[in-house]
Amino acid sequence: MPPDDEVELVRRAVAGDELARTRLAPTLAAIPRIVQALQRASGRFVAPHDRDDVIQDCSALVWRKLPDFAGRSRLTTWLYRVVALELKNALRRVAKRRREIPADAAGAPPAVATRADDPQRILVPLALEECLARLEATPMRIIRMRHWEEQTFDQIAAALGDNPSHVKFLYYRALARLQALLGDDFEARA
Repeated sequence: MPPDDEVELVRRAVAGDELARTRLAPTLAAIPRIVQALQRASGRFVAPHDRDDVIQDCSALVWRKLPDFAGRSRLTTWLYRVVALELKNALRRVAKRRREIPADAAGAPPAVATRADDPQRILVPLALEECLARLEATPMRIIRMRHWEEQTFDQIAAALGDNPSHVKFLYYRALARLQALLGDDFEARA
């Protein structure tokens, strides 16, 4: 569906058009798969008892934010970003709840049951996503093509209609910027 059609479909769905909501439903039904993909890509997981709450929170947030969809990206890209940010916020809430659990009688903090239950494990990849989103469009695309799609510089250059040496220049400059952003992000959290 062309981007202009997506904006019109979202506008009609928000206005209450049942046909538009029906056409939009398969896209929004991807929310659980997006949460699962984010977890799988990062190697970090929400505890099973929290997963349904996270998916429900993501779905509610998407419906609240649908009127803000302006078509500057594909609807699926926008949806992925909203879900990624809500997942990050949900993990922070889980981490906060764990910090608020009183220590045991010996004064030791409560142990995380398993490594998969540790919400800190997913915060680093989501911080990477957040910092990656701060890059300009082309360098961000180059980083994604290089690391997520595992393309060579020649393949990336061909896809972008650029020469490989310029793509390499943009790539290494984007890595330096990303490293600086991640450094700032983690210093701010400390």
